[in-house]
Amino acid sequence: MTPYKNLQELEETEKYRIFTRVIPFNQDDIEFKWHRDSYDRLVTIKSGSNWCLQFENSLPVQLKLEQNYFIKKDEWHRVIKGTDDLLIEIKEFS
Repeated sequence: MTPYKNLQELEETEKYRIFTRVIPFNQDDIEFKWHRDSYDRLVTIKSGSNWCLQFENSLPVQLKLEQNYFIKKDEWHRVIKGTDDLLIEIKEFS
């Protein structure tokens, strides 16, 4: 089971696709695992409070509204849950 739900596909081209995703805060902490993605991604924070992003060998960084975060393909990372649902827009590069 994944800790997120894809909501809407916004755009798709040969080079990238853009979609929205919600990550509910009311899940067990165990659901927020270290993982790697199969594609480079640019993530934009649309809503959510007190969420953090942590990369391997780095301290967590608090996510800010409308801020962009680049996650390289195969880079280990995780989200640390906040106090409400996290809504993000993901631009995933092919």
